[in-house]
Amino acid sequence: MLGSLQAGRALAALSVLAFHLSIMFREPRFGMQPILADYTSHGWLGVNFFFVLSGFIILLAHRRDIGQPKRGDDYLIKRFIRLYPVYWLVTAVAVAGTLALGGTKGLPVSLPDFASTMSLIHMNDFRAPIGPAWTLYHEVLFYAFFLSLIIHRRLGMMLMGLWVVIIAVFNLQDMATESRFWSTFVAPSNLNFFMGMIAFGMMRKAPSRAVGGWILAAGLITIPIIYGWELTLNLVPDTVSPPLVQLAYSASFMLIIAGAAAIEKHGMMLTLPVLSLIGDASYMLYLAHESVASMMLKLLKAAGLLNVIPHVPLYLGVYVVTVVACVIGYLLVEAPLLRKLRMLLVRPRTTAPTLQEQKAARSNA
Repeated sequence: MLGSLQAGRALAALSVLAFHLSIMFREPRFGMQPILADYTSHGWLGVNFFFVLSGFIILLAHRRDIGQPKRGDDYLIKRFIRLYPVYWLVTAVAVAGTLALGGTKGLPVSLPDFASTMSLIHMNDFRAPIGPAWTLYHEVLFYAFFLSLIIHRRLGMMLMGLWVVIIAVFNLQDMATESRFWSTFVAPSNLNFFMGMIAFGMMRKAPSRAVGGWILAAGLITIPIIYGWELTLNLVPDTVSPPLVQLAYSASFMLIIAGAAAIEKHGMMLTLPVLSLIGDASYMLYLAHESVASMMLKLLKAAGLLNVIPHVPLYLGVYVVTVVACVIGYLLVEAPLLRKLRMLLVRPRTTAPTLQEQKAARSNA
């Protein structure tokens, strides 16, 4: 993947962790006050960034596959490897931890529950055992629509266009649904994937590093403007912003991703080694951070330390240890597992990939 976008992926994962950890501190089971909530209240925007980045990366890595139905199986294998094995592993560990502590809440009990959990396709209204997995149901939908592009370019474009129209009509008409599959299908957050694809087009058309810099600057400048708009409309909540505001932030991310990628395309990388490492581990960090942080807080509570250690240092300590634990999990488990699976399942390409495709394949094959 492009190095600058790997840094963005790291910052997004760190933001989501900060947001969820502040929420955990105020949960009744831990009996503490909200910590740093004023600073982490918009950490959920990391999810929007991930969605926009996913649209960008899928088009970067697979644009040469569009209209090539024979490459569909290779695409599916790569998407399977990237998404499912680590998700299944983290889910299994989280379920085992819940059972070891004597809990059963939130665990699958019926066949449709297990099917929904394993497939990341809603068979019923069951929620996956690990909280962050809700976003993966959206990823699977997007992967399916992109597969239609690979099978037949024109048909795929028609289906994707129809998906956008359905999302727009459903939300503009303020329709309601109790089906978790349908609510996932028509969620406005799915439009983020299309913004990522637009960002890819912008990156390709940027003629110079300077133009990329202007695009990046536009994205950065609009974020505080949108936040000011929220304040003016009194829309800043305790959890997440309304869909229209979220899409406005996602448009900023579209510009940031396009600009940063254009700058790097023209020879300048915007990253740091530590961010590159966390970016590599961002999927593990995203999936496992709630389970790791929750387990740490439970252990500290059992030891009687939650109200002994000052809460700000406690928050920062749990935050850092969670990041380190997930990076270690990536290095020792995720990275070797994915390398092995790619060696076993992915066929060598018959045509030489471009430099950008090689970079994308290393993290997204």
